[in-house]
Amino acid sequence: MKAVGIDIGTTTICGVLLDGGTGELLDSRTLSNDTAVRTENDWEHLQDPEKILEKCRRILEAFQDGEKDIVSVGVTGQMHGILYTDAEGRAVSPLYTWQDRRGDLPCKESRDGKEETWAGEISRKTGYPAASGFGLVTHYYHVKNGTVPREAVSLCTIPDYISMSLAGEKRPLMHQSMAASLGLYDLRESCFDQRAIQAAGMDPGILPEVTREHRIVGRLKGSAGEGNQSGTCVVSVALGDNQASFLGSVGPEERLLLNVGTGSQISAYTDRLIETGEAECRPYLGETWLIAGSPLCGGYAYSLLKRFVEEIFEMEGTAPADSIYELLNRWAGDVYEQKKREVQVDTRFNGSRKDPGLTGGIFGLTEESFHLGQFALGTLKGICEDLYRYYREFPREVRESTGIVGSGNGIRMNPLLQKICSERFGKEMKIPRYSEEAGYGTALFSLLAGGYYKSLEEVQTRIRYE
Repeated sequence: MKAVGIDIGTTTICGVLLDGGTGELLDSRTLSNDTAVRTENDWEHLQDPEKILEKCRRILEAFQDGEKDIVSVGVTGQMHGILYTDAEGRAVSPLYTWQDRRGDLPCKESRDGKEETWAGEISRKTGYPAASGFGLVTHYYHVKNGTVPREAVSLCTIPDYISMSLAGEKRPLMHQSMAASLGLYDLRESCFDQRAIQAAGMDPGILPEVTREHRIVGRLKGSAGEGNQSGTCVVSVALGDNQASFLGSVGPEERLLLNVGTGSQISAYTDRLIETGEAECRPYLGETWLIAGSPLCGGYAYSLLKRFVEEIFEMEGTAPADSIYELLNRWAGDVYEQKKREVQVDTRFNGSRKDPGLTGGIFGLTEESFHLGQFALGTLKGICEDLYRYYREFPREVRESTGIVGSGNGIRMNPLLQKICSERFGKEMKIPRYSEEAGYGTALFSLLAGGYYKSLEEVQTRIRYE
């Protein structure tokens, strides 16, 4: 038996094919997610859901061309963002991605003459923390501005839409891992808070059904369901990308995951709901939880430094002999190995969810440390430190765990960052064998939802490290 996992990222869409018996990754395919919808507003971040669906079908059909025993399909990807669907299950809006900033715009109403954002207003009305990019903040903006599509009967995330469409269903089914990412979600009751939604002046009827079980949405339909697999291959409910990455990376002996790519995130497994400060406690599988901290800049901070160096070369009309990342890593490594004087870099250049107005900075500059190598090493340490801030909020049983798992290209391709994180957290770091962690994890989840695996423990035995 084989399974397919599809990961809908912001910039790429990745599909993996795995052997359900051994857990071996058999194939992977990646397409560019070049589906952005042009807009005149720099605060809008939109993508075309139909073009995304077409790319997902292409990946799935490519796997089916050579395989006749694909029994399940799982989907994961961008959390927080939403799109609207009509009574037939068709998209009637663009995807408003997690990067959409309309929630930070000043709202038409003001309190005590002070400017207030849409995110701030909905938070004040409901008592829930809210940030721009959260699906129900985006929906709140549309409700208050009269821009919800007239045909809309439901809203969902893009992975929900893809799962629903592949199964030929008309109404989305949303896993708790996705639902909680939209905001106004009651973690204790495992459902959207109807009272809070109504207090904000929104109709709860537009929200999809939520499940915390390992469920299937339906069976593969349409062109992707033709052939020997028609009517037999199940499509599982979409899993949040944080949860899917964790499932595809962390074996039975570990419980802490660091992920650094364009963004960054620290996640830990727990079997109880934890009250945290800035970190979030997110639903995982069944009645288990992930504590997660997600810096707004994360690994993007290193690309900002890369861009700065590129601008220097461009001003001179020249090009470096090596890639900028190779140069930065080499310079940072020299400072690290030779124990030269360092600088401290606060990489919160995009603020934080709690304080969007927060800015980053560079500290400890001296004549001796004013060099690109110090800036590069300081940025890498700043990325690690931004994750460590969340780690300090984690419960003792997590902090006392013996190991840590590192994933994402920012960690995989940078041994120096691996060393920095291992030293800062005081734990040995393991790297998963397969780099497509989210796609791999959601493929495993689809086998669990389809009844091919009997427990989470059986899933975890498939995880291997380099």
